[in-house]
Amino acid sequence: MIERLGAGSLLGLCLFLLLYLPVGWSISRFVRPQILVNNIGSFQAGDIVWIWQDAEPVPGEYLHYVNSSALINNSIPQYRTNGSGVSLVLAGPGQVVSIENGILLIDGKSCPVSIDAQFTRDQKITFKVPVNSWFIDPTGRIPVPNALITEQNIQQVCLIQSVNIRGQVIYRSYPFSRITFF
Repeated sequence: MIERLGAGSLLGLCLFLLLYLPVGWSISRFVRPQILVNNIGSFQAGDIVWIWQDAEPVPGEYLHYVNSSALINNSIPQYRTNGSGVSLVLAGPGQVVSIENGILLIDGKSCPVSIDAQFTRDQKITFKVPVNSWFIDPTGRIPVPNALITEQNIQQVCLIQSVNIRGQVIYRSYPFSRITFF
């Protein structure tokens, strides 16, 4: 019995040193885990997202970013959005984003991704996504329901510069506290 425990422990140590440690170190050069602090869309605080640091953002994919402060002026008090977040990329550099009759259009076509954000029907907003910026899903980003969204507001909140992007989310896992029996 003692020989089996010793051999098992030695084998486990060898596996750790020769296989698990080098593989884990290699993977950590490209992908890193990040624990979310706030609820963001369908992501909940405590979720662990695995981020590919060198991936180029692609419309339709989630990205992890760090916000710079954005001031939202509405008829209600002013709000700031800052901190890190995860959001869906809707448009890239050079694409034209417009809102007409409450519908979000990308390059003149209806947005291919379903979003929950609602826009006022009486405004028409059109702008081109600047170089080194990405337009992200505004769902949950404008903290005041039924707020008056101007072109400046939506650009402040939904345009993320490339320097603020930390990577593309490639996997989402849950903390042990949320794993339960079936």
